[in-house]
Amino acid sequence: MAKKVAPAILELLLSGPGLYPEKIPVATLARTLSAIQRLASGHEEVGEEEDEEQVRESSLRLLKVVRGSAVFRFACPAPAAKVALEHLRIAGEVLNDPEQVGHNDYVINPIERLSATARALECSIIVKVPGPNSRILARIEPTSFETIAKALFVKGDTSLTGEVKRVGGATQMRCALRVPFQHRLLFCRVANADVARQLGDALYKKVVVQGKAQWIKGTWRVHGFRIEAVKQLKRASLRKSLEALRAAGGEGWDKVDNPAEFLEEVAGQ
Repeated sequence: MAKKVAPAILELLLSGPGLYPEKIPVATLARTLSAIQRLASGHEEVGEEEDEEQVRESSLRLLKVVRGSAVFRFACPAPAAKVALEHLRIAGEVLNDPEQVGHNDYVINPIERLSATARALECSIIVKVPGPNSRILARIEPTSFETIAKALFVKGDTSLTGEVKRVGGATQMRCALRVPFQHRLLFCRVANADVARQLGDALYKKVVVQGKAQWIKGTWRVHGFRIEAVKQLKRASLRKSLEALRAAGGEGWDKVDNPAEFLEEVAGQ
């Protein structure tokens, strides 16, 4: 007896003139499906902190591709299906009114990727519930990310402290920093090869990086950072700073469990 096919909970439509599934490059399709998964999961990225079993249980499953148009249908295990649809609905609300993003800024990076796909394929990307009376959850156009960026982002020069975890990149140099103000790695662009070399020399060490930051209005979360200069933290200078503070009568420092570590975290802020 043939196994019953799981019902589709979600439909992804790439709508454009003369656009068929076989016209979409595999790499483009992979990036698009990855972005949809990230929207559905409510996570920014799948990183080393993710529980792999939990990721498998909540992942969308591709059912089939409808010939005659670029339509992809997905199934999802019952416990996670409702959550996935809610996350996609939230993405649609942010697309309609970017200032409603609040703490749902996990939608920004996937929308940027989907908007890039829409530009490349000259199409609209529509996420909807399947069926005769289908409900559109989100619609991404080629200009969607540009619209969000204008409404949400504040840019400026700043510096911050973090531990260098990774440096590299096939097409563009990037650096992953472990920073004290968020639990996930902060992925940064790197200005040039010389800065990348300095970061490589400081692998698994704490550094102060200077450059251009992009914050999200309201939450003031760092969304993007371009590293233009880097210097390593020297523990000797931290000790001198701490001694100077204590000599100035800062009795409160005696109540800090690890003053040197505290100074490392706030240095460069």
